[in-house]
Amino acid sequence: MRIYQVIVFILLFTSCSKVDDDVIINKEIFFPLSVGNEWKYDISNANVEQNISEHTFSVAKDTSIRIDNKDYIFFVVESYRSSNQENKWNLVWGHDDDGNLLQYGARVNAASIVDMSIQYKKNVTVGDVWSYNHLIYNEEDGLRAEVNEIECVQLDTIIETSAGEFTCIKYYDKFKRYEEVDEKRFFYVDPKVGLIKFTLIFNGEIESEMSLKEYSIE
Repeated sequence: MRIYQVIVFILLFTSCSKVDDDVIINKEIFFPLSVGNEWKYDISNANVEQNISEHTFSVAKDTSIRIDNKDYIFFVVESYRSSNQENKWNLVWGHDDDGNLLQYGARVNAASIVDMSIQYKKNVTVGDVWSYNHLIYNEEDGLRAEVNEIECVQLDTIIETSAGEFTCIKYYDKFKRYEEVDEKRFFYVDPKVGLIKFTLIFNGEIESEMSLKEYSIE
């Protein structure tokens, strides 16, 4: 626990070193992360005819640290809306030995948090549920984590966006705060590409969606 806390704080508060050339990154890994990878999304709202904004995820930097002959590789992923770049998130992501996508922490403005949990599981079956800590930010309280659950609800889901056709795993965000107001959130992830679509359903109807419009990955 203390190991990754130290690493994440280094990532968030200092300029990161580049991953050493002799560190092997598995290019076939679930949800590919390499510096320069970028995903852009259109955000639509049911009450507005045209797309209301654009969201970008961009892998900005990486670092590796060897501890007890094991290489730990971390990536800082910038996340922001074109209409609100002042509140840019710096997410710290990586993979565990099973290839799952891990969340290690985040920074927004002057607020930061270190909190490790599995965001998306790689090898799943329908009905699998696991704990995931949902990160929440506001100017008054800063960043905090709330215990959450993610469930795999469907495999091999075909999703079409302006970026193409993708075969996705469908994840359900079982955040209790959302369920109390009849709000459901679904994430569609293509293992070879990353997040393809996010759908927010309110009172049984689609409220808004974020769909992949273009991407560049290695």
